[in-house]
Amino acid sequence: MSGELTLRLPAELSARIAAETFSGGIRSDFGSVDEAEHGPGKRLRATAGAGTARIELETFSGDLEIVRR
Repeated sequence: MSGELTLRLPAELSARIAAETFSGGIRSDFGSVDEAEHGPGKRLRATAGAGTARIELETFSGDLEIVRR
């Protein structure tokens, strides 16, 4: 669960996106990133379009990047 992850998604995407990392960073073209109030961790919850599909991403120490094509 360590290592960087880049996900390129179409601009016309219809999905609910959930992403979490314990000690890495999150950069996303969809939604905004929340940082844990106490301790490490970042998460993203976003809906693109109608939200018909579901995308879940998780890393322990790697960065996540979600890019709109």
